[in-house]
Amino acid sequence: MIHESQQHANSVVEQALLASLSLNTIVDSATDIIHMNEQIANAAIQQHSAAQTLNENINSINDMSVQNLQGSEQNLIANMELATINAQLEESVKQFKL
Repeated sequence: MIHESQQHANSVVEQALLASLSLNTIVDSATDIIHMNEQIANAAIQQHSAAQTLNENINSINDMSVQNLQGSEQNLIANMELATINAQLEESVKQFKL
């Protein structure tokens, strides 16, 4: 009976050691997952920052495009006015021709 109890106790100790090893593996895996989550979070922050910079650049390009369009419209108006003045000058010069 003592021998059986000792064998049973040894078996329980062995199972406890195996359980401990399994728990250590689980803890190690959980730690790895935590590290991966931290890396993912850092990457997400960097992507967010890059997206904000990209958005700001796109808005700047849009603003410059609007300014360019307005400048082009002003140039067109000025060219039309110059064409009108040119036509008037040509008419005036024709009066002085012999």
